Amino acid sequence: MKSLRGNKDSLTIFNTTVKWKFLPKLWEWRNYFEGWLTSRDSKVSTTFMHRLLTYQRMAGDYYENKDPKALEFIIEACNSFYSEEFRREQEFYEFAVDMGDIINSMRNLLRVGSNECLIRVGRFSGVYAVTINKRKPHNRKWGTTRNLFEGKYPMGWMKIKFIG
Repeated sequence: MKSLRGNKDSLTIFNTTVKWKFLPKLWEWRNYFEGWLTSRDSKVSTTFMHRLLTYQRMAGDYYENKDPKALEFIIEACNSFYSEEFRREQEFYEFAVDMGDIINSMRNLLRVGSNECLIRVGRFSGVYAVTINKRKPHNRKWGTTRNLFEGKYPMGWMKIKFIG
């Protein structure tokens, strides 16, 4: 272990350099994450932790190196997850007589192009839309109802466009 910068006040592990003064805080975070992974009551999986670390690395690449590939991965991940959630939403309203036109309009509005991603945010977005892992909620009644804005518009859907 040596500092890539040649300073004697830093530690480099796995190509990441950290000042010695931050080591106690990093160790605190390490213990926190280990607790997440080893607790019997934890809902956090190692796959989720790997994803978090991947996103952190991508964000670092984007902000430090202005690497646009980092944004492409985030866009792809969001679109993959939320496209499936939108499909679930369509299935929920499939037999509602007056929802066909609204869902079709939403599908057109939420169609994504390059540098765009679909997300769902906020209250009444639904437990499945804001849950990252595939574990089902502990309450079987969750996800069985919907709240509609003005009685007809599903809430929380957004399209984000990255510019630059």
